[in-house]
Amino acid sequence: MPRIPIRYCWYFLIILHGIYFSYQLSKGRYVLKDSEEYILAGENLLLEGILYSGEWKGPKRIDFYTKRPPVYPALIGTVKWIGGFPFLLLLIQNVLSLVNFLLAWKLMQHLLALQQVKINESPFLPILIPLLILLYPAQFMYTNLVMTEILFQFLLTSGIFSLLIALHSQQAKYIIGYTLCLCLSIFTKPIMYLAAFPHLLGIGILSWRWRKLAMVTWAVIPLFLVLGYQLHNQQRTGYYHFSSIQNLSLFQYTTYNLLSQEYGAERATAMNDSVLEVMFTIPSYEGQQKLISSYSIGILQKHLIPYLAMHLKGMANFFLDPGRFDLYHFFGLEEVGGKGLQRTFSEEGYAGIWQYIATQPIGVLCLLGLILTGNLIRWGIVFWVLFNKRLPLEIRMVIGIFIVYVAGLTGTSGASRFAVPLFPISLGVVGYFWVAKNQLGKGSK
Repeated sequence: MPRIPIRYCWYFLIILHGIYFSYQLSKGRYVLKDSEEYILAGENLLLEGILYSGEWKGPKRIDFYTKRPPVYPALIGTVKWIGGFPFLLLLIQNVLSLVNFLLAWKLMQHLLALQQVKINESPFLPILIPLLILLYPAQFMYTNLVMTEILFQFLLTSGIFSLLIALHSQQAKYIIGYTLCLCLSIFTKPIMYLAAFPHLLGIGILSWRWRKLAMVTWAVIPLFLVLGYQLHNQQRTGYYHFSSIQNLSLFQYTTYNLLSQEYGAERATAMNDSVLEVMFTIPSYEGQQKLISSYSIGILQKHLIPYLAMHLKGMANFFLDPGRFDLYHFFGLEEVGGKGLQRTFSEEGYAGIWQYIATQPIGVLCLLGLILTGNLIRWGIVFWVLFNKRLPLEIRMVIGIFIVYVAGLTGTSGASRFAVPLFPISLGVVGYFWVAKNQLGKGSK
């Protein structure tokens, strides 16, 4: 079979981005519920100089001062200041998406270089990779939505790639690049702020092993920034925390879904409402949040085994979810089946999913089935590589830790969009596997 030049993959990617970009501009469905808060935060940052993710005029909600971290609102505010929103913002995200595919390619080259394998000796690579890309439309849909996913994807992919290069070269400049990407990602997605602690440990160990004590500075910077930002939030709200979305998610989603699973939706609503009634009698925001936190943690501890099972199901969903909601919104499909797949999964588990699926149009089911198949293949290969001893352990550990961290911190809300930031990394690992398999055999035992 004649070999397909690799450059055709890039032509394919550019055309595919152009199709989704043009479609979204013509339809104008670039805003989700979360998008509205990011836009408001960006406008308030631009016009008032204050990070606030609600309407500036009218009564203020304290949680809106800290709900959205500053990096993405700052990007939106900059675009609004320049003009051309949303065209320019979506264009920037399309460029970032293409850069992320380039980083995936560079990651594949780096992993193969460790084993002295040439990419151009592998057949079917220009077929396999575009096929897996086609089977992951979430990449292109979120590229054309006002959401943090693609910016976060760029920061995460750049950071992981820089760290892998650092492990091979032992050059501190790559540690600096990785640390800067991590810091920006922390202030893009709240789930990343806890990464400051393993970062401190990991870079501290590397500075000792490499005898480069100056690297300790870069080990502590993310932690200092997180602690400083939480103090800043305490000054603004009276409560020491990183983002108000933490307690919101814990109470409204994790705790509620666990109670729904254990007692049914009606009783879960009544139990949470009773806590809200007490909360509204507490005058301080700190007192309100501590009540919500202690109540939620108490529920999780009381139902620890069911919670752990639900958390693990959420992580499985993180890797498998074909993104029904994303497809329905992006392409303007009419909702069928009531409360949606994610809520059905949270309340009824996999048994409820099968009943929900039976209500969906056959065309949508076929598309979701293909996407699910692509996810199974891609993540199956990734985990095969991570447990195979052919790659150095430290390389597999870095990739595996970031994957497990994002999946684990996403927890019970393991919807399709939360896995989008890891797509380039997974694609690069799959490309490595395919080339290495053809050149080095089926792998060592």
